[in-house]
Amino acid sequence: MKVVVFGASGFIGSHVASALFQAKHNVTAIVRPTSNASFLEAQGMRVVRVNYEDLSQLIAVMKGQDVVYNCTASVKAVSKNGENSVETSLTKKLVDIAADERVSHFVQLSSIIIYGFEKEGSIDENYQPLIKTPTQILQQEREKIVINAGKTKKMLTTILRPASTIGERGERSFFAKLFELNQMGEFPIVGQGLARTSFIDTRDIGQAMVLIGEKKLAGIYLVKGFDATWMQVKNTLDNIMGQKTNYKHIPEMTNKKSRQSYEYQTFATTRVWNDLRIREQEFCPRYSLQQAAEKEVYYLKSIIEN
Repeated sequence: MKVVVFGASGFIGSHVASALFQAKHNVTAIVRPTSNASFLEAQGMRVVRVNYEDLSQLIAVMKGQDVVYNCTASVKAVSKNGENSVETSLTKKLVDIAADERVSHFVQLSSIIIYGFEKEGSIDENYQPLIKTPTQILQQEREKIVINAGKTKKMLTTILRPASTIGERGERSFFAKLFELNQMGEFPIVGQGLARTSFIDTRDIGQAMVLIGEKKLAGIYLVKGFDATWMQVKNTLDNIMGQKTNYKHIPEMTNKKSRQSYEYQTFATTRVWNDLRIREQEFCPRYSLQQAAEKEVYYLKSIIEN
């Protein structure tokens, strides 16, 4: 396949580009002018620096491609109603150009942030989450733009929602925050830490993206690598770091209208992603909690040492 990966220098996008390149596909990795792309260039990958405001540059890199992977990261600032003109307009711009250039398949990296905490237990693609927060609204809007483009422009479209992600180059990931707390001798736990959730190694997200492109999978897919309790995550991190941390108490209620805090709900709610749909297409994760955690810990420690 001839593929182009937008957001190729990012936490997940870099692993998507690498997996496609290692699978012998013709990869064009798109990064912003100021992004560090040395790890992509070291692999021998074609790297193109693009100004996203320049339509001619976007058209040029998409011309003649078979698949476009949009792995551009969600920006942090979101308005109260979830609108973010930069985020949504970029998604629409990319999918519209892809359709105009007759790209046959557009793959959008999404997020499980679209799901709230109203449902415990197993969740699959058929469950319709209650969209409440600005971040959820933004994720839903991005997905709608891609799905609608597929319907109106007759282009194959795919949405991938990975589980909580652990891996190399994740200095802004949730796991990096746990690593930072570990260095302070703490780990956030609610109760006995028995709430279970789903995680995935970034390398397995890359493998899932390869599968989606090669098998021309369309629709919405959840993907995970493994399930674990927060206590298992704590113990794994403690073992890798060689120290036993104390528990950090998470207040149940915020000061605003006595609502449960997002952090509390994260560590108190069991949510397990049922990704049978993609596993039925022969996706098989390769990496365990131990392997994923080791990869990110060693990366984060290397940053500190350097």
